[in-house]
Amino acid sequence: MSEREQIEAFHQEYLSLRENTPMMQRDGEECKAYHKWYDSAYVYFKSFPSLQKDSDFQIFVNAEKEGNCFVLAHIYDSISPSYKVLMLKTEKMNNTGGTELDAKSPLLFISHSSKDIAFVEALVDLLEFLGLNKQTMFCSSVPGYGIKLSGRIIDNLLSLFEEHNLYVVFVQSPNYYNSPISLNEMGAAWVLKTEFCSLLTQEMEFDKMKGVIDSSYISIKVNTADAASRLNQMKDDLVLMFGLAQPDQSRWETKRNNFLKLVGGLFPEKQDKTVNSLEEERIRLEVEKLKREEAERKQAKIRGNIIPSRSKGGRILKIFNAGHSVARNVSVEWLNPDDEVMVQWEFGLIGDITPQNGRSYNILLCEGHNETMSLRYTWADDYSDNNMFEEDVQL
Repeated sequence: MSEREQIEAFHQEYLSLRENTPMMQRDGEECKAYHKWYDSAYVYFKSFPSLQKDSDFQIFVNAEKEGNCFVLAHIYDSISPSYKVLMLKTEKMNNTGGTELDAKSPLLFISHSSKDIAFVEALVDLLEFLGLNKQTMFCSSVPGYGIKLSGRIIDNLLSLFEEHNLYVVFVQSPNYYNSPISLNEMGAAWVLKTEFCSLLTQEMEFDKMKGVIDSSYISIKVNTADAASRLNQMKDDLVLMFGLAQPDQSRWETKRNNFLKLVGGLFPEKQDKTVNSLEEERIRLEVEKLKREEAERKQAKIRGNIIPSRSKGGRILKIFNAGHSVARNVSVEWLNPDDEVMVQWEFGLIGDITPQNGRSYNILLCEGHNETMSLRYTWADDYSDNNMFEEDVQL
């Protein structure tokens, strides 16, 4: 019996116990059967890298894990549509010879000279703003973004190339062309035909690009008039390749311009910054980053999500905490109540919600109901005692 067949056998065993066990006898065996099915499916779906950002996968793996048979039955009703979709998706992956299963994750590789560390740290900060992290970016000079590599450069890059879809950013400078290791990285990336982009420091001129990635390729020189627009294009390419969310345009432009100021572009009067001023700016950025991380750690985030139900006209509203802190004294207010939308329980004060958990409401829709449900959430957390968020969830 294959792994998929075993999972479905566990699934049917759970459904049989749920439907055929007398009410007073339900619990022990039914709960065991549920966990046997859920745990096996969880492990199976986790083995598919291409599912990690899938919405149905997120619904399934983030479901509440514990409860009596009645609680588990309620959880099952909310995740069973996602389970069925995931089984179809993984079947398709298997039938295509593992193409999607074996899909390589993208990785951004920054090829640079260690003497350009101030420039590179500013670049990493800009890329972090887009959503790249330690799992999706490699930079040997920045702590946390490198792994120990040894042996020939071509072998190291080939290893990363075999495991990932590489996107290489070359930081070209006079220092870069005085570094045999950097030039070897450039040659290896060119041989492997990876996606790439070149950033030229303010001291680097186009006619000095003498490597295999020369001035015939479009590059971004940080102190030219078109640097901002070319960085916008690089941003769009990375968002598409890495499946990132488009950043807020105003915040991106501020972040982009600060990067260009820091490395000496756009504003000629700033080009005489000393190494000390670059180091001071790097420290300031690091402090800001730590403050943001500390604030996020204290924050809860209450949101709502509508999940299809098995019953005709039915929906399940899941109000959950997507933050990092406990949401205390959560209150839910329905702003556009509709007689054609019936909710199982009253809204209002619903208590505390721990991170990645929530409350579920069964909803029945009648003919002529509103298309959306407008909700306002208020709560307290370690960051503030007066948090509020309003949203329209699609019914």
